[in-house]
Amino acid sequence: MSNSMNDPDSNASVLNNINSNGTNTDISTVTSTPLSQQNIGGRKLTSRVWLYAKKSDDGQEAACLLCDYTCSCRSHSTSTIRQHLIIKHNKLDLILKSSSVLAKFKISEGLKNELHQLCYYAIIKDGRPFNDLNKIGITALINKLCPDYKPPHRNQVVRHLKDLNKHHHDLLKEELKTVYRLSITLDFWSNRKNESFLCITGHWMNNSLDSISKIIDFSCFNERHTAIEITKVLREKMIDLGVYDKVFCITCDGAENLVLACELLNEDIFRIWCYAHRLHLVVINALGFWMSNKKKNTDEPGYSSANILTFNTTTSNVTDLEIEQENMDVEWDLELNDDSWNINDVDLIDETDAYDTSNATANTEFSETTDFYDDEIINEQDIVELMNDSWSNVIKDLVNLTQPQKLILQVLKKCRAIAKILKKSSLISRFVRKEQDSMKSKKNISNDCPSRWNSTFNLIDAIIDLKHVIIKLFSDKWSLNLRKDQVSKLAKIELTSENWDLLSALQFVLRPFFLATKMMSGKEYATIGLSYYAIHEIKCFCAKEDKCSEQSKTFKRLLADKLTKYFYSNSEQIHHLQRLAYFDPTSHLCLNDKEKQQIEHYIRKLITDDVYPLESSSNDNLTSSSTLSAQIQVKPSIFDEFMAACGQEEIILTSNMKEKSKRISINEELKYFKQVVQQFNAAVQPSTKSAKNFWKAHKDRLPLLTHLAKIHLSACATSVPSESAFSQSAFIGRKERNRITGEHLAYSVFLKDKL
Repeated sequence: MSNSMNDPDSNASVLNNINSNGTNTDISTVTSTPLSQQNIGGRKLTSRVWLYAKKSDDGQEAACLLCDYTCSCRSHSTSTIRQHLIIKHNKLDLILKSSSVLAKFKISEGLKNELHQLCYYAIIKDGRPFNDLNKIGITALINKLCPDYKPPHRNQVVRHLKDLNKHHHDLLKEELKTVYRLSITLDFWSNRKNESFLCITGHWMNNSLDSISKIIDFSCFNERHTAIEITKVLREKMIDLGVYDKVFCITCDGAENLVLACELLNEDIFRIWCYAHRLHLVVINALGFWMSNKKKNTDEPGYSSANILTFNTTTSNVTDLEIEQENMDVEWDLELNDDSWNINDVDLIDETDAYDTSNATANTEFSETTDFYDDEIINEQDIVELMNDSWSNVIKDLVNLTQPQKLILQVLKKCRAIAKILKKSSLISRFVRKEQDSMKSKKNISNDCPSRWNSTFNLIDAIIDLKHVIIKLFSDKWSLNLRKDQVSKLAKIELTSENWDLLSALQFVLRPFFLATKMMSGKEYATIGLSYYAIHEIKCFCAKEDKCSEQSKTFKRLLADKLTKYFYSNSEQIHHLQRLAYFDPTSHLCLNDKEKQQIEHYIRKLITDDVYPLESSSNDNLTSSSTLSAQIQVKPSIFDEFMAACGQEEIILTSNMKEKSKRISINEELKYFKQVVQQFNAAVQPSTKSAKNFWKAHKDRLPLLTHLAKIHLSACATSVPSESAFSQSAFIGRKERNRITGEHLAYSVFLKDKL
């Protein structure tokens, strides 16, 4: 260090004012001229750095006044000494606003790639717009957390999405190579751009008897929706995935094109009903929730997608009075759709949005040309409206409504009108909210839709739960500051005591159907056995008429008739369902002895004919557990002696031994299986996990049946897995993301299931 830098006379006064912990008490008052204003080499020092440092006489070095640190400062640079003062002495006032010292620390390439991967994960998993992380607010947050990091641009995201899709498809193919047999569900969906998509989900059980469900394909379907085209595409996709010879069965709805496509695909692959879809048909057609024209017999795409349902008011055998009544019902809907209910548009938008977004109508808040296309403004009703799948193409057989169905439909129209009014009028919705708060009720009155029957149950349930609020609304209608014509419209939809009785009866008879649908559609998908048992219990419930009101009895009879039609009239489907259900202990609570004997005959044939050859591990278990069959002495027949004389003795005896060994082994297992199933059902409550728990406990004693159980229990009771994928795709492709292409939408749905 130069002598000038260590001159005690020049620095003593400054050092005396620096305390021992490295902080400056008052440097500016120590010298007559502030350090920032001293002239060295004829140059005026203006940087605040020189409050804490001193430059040498030749201007080549800078020394820290708070410690013994020195550094070069050629060309009057202060960056090095500034960095030292900020980091070592916490002089944050020296940080430059234009270029933070923290930004000098460049993040490593590895960290940058890791952050990029997290961004891709967030965009895919949360269904975010591709450029979401580059918006002003999120950019400010990222800059604060990691100043030198910039999230990937939307173009980077699109490129990476394609690469990631290929990577996970390759991983899926490798995983499927280890699968022995699997079942699939499939369905079609159309977005708001009328782009069609095919979803295929795969379901199998691994060697640990854990159920695995995955989307194995989600892609655009640009062909006509004919059975031949569907079969062609399905076969190509299964061959590409390497599972064409591994598919055991297909679960789908009853659309004619899908039914025929499954028949054309492979004679070894059979189709089973979607239980939830059949329940939907039972309820809709038994109780007449929606009137429509006769079903058109076609398999064109327009009829496998959502169709606008219209009221049939020109049916034969309908009196003029009934036509007039139905026309009046339609007028209620028309009146509720006019602008007279928009009492205060500003209040309606603000209040509804602030209270509950599930009731808000986003379409009235933003136009199609708004800049908010990336925002997540979507609610449950929007999702339902986007669900353009074949559920809304209900096979209705309502040509002439019965009197009970007419009463149901008329009351439901009143309930739907109430739900619409709550959405349109800020005054009425404010009144209902206030009364709800006083009751501490969280029920939400939302309108139903034709494609989901349980939405009608939710509407009925909410109306009944808020009965006192609804009654108070009608009794206080003159005090709500409504116009006279609006009060008159409100009076038309007032629920009478008879209406309330009918709603209560509907709620009572539909609750088992609602809970069964909920159980089958849960995250833990119900097995065929549990679903079969649920339908059996519903049938028994409809047959019981004790302790029921007359209306409840009538509704039960209507439902029982449709249950028979949609579940028990097709003997082929019943046989498929019973064979699949047999491997779930729950089904043994409702299968009779004759049905069990038929299924056991089917099982013996599968084993003796070696339809599903055992894997090596299963063969080892079979050898160790079948000690009895190994000791059997087979008496040779004349044919055996003849073959032995021809030198074929070993082959024939070995073949006979194997066949007899299998037959005895499966008989032993079936006998033991029936015993432990009875014990299991006596001790364990049926659930979505009971079948898996049973086979995990008895797989060592039942190697043959366990092998078959892994195959049969892979079958899905519903096509809900595909429906669930459609719910995700509806959110990803929502209106506010109308720029997303069909290809990128398909990538996003497939990858969300894998990440």
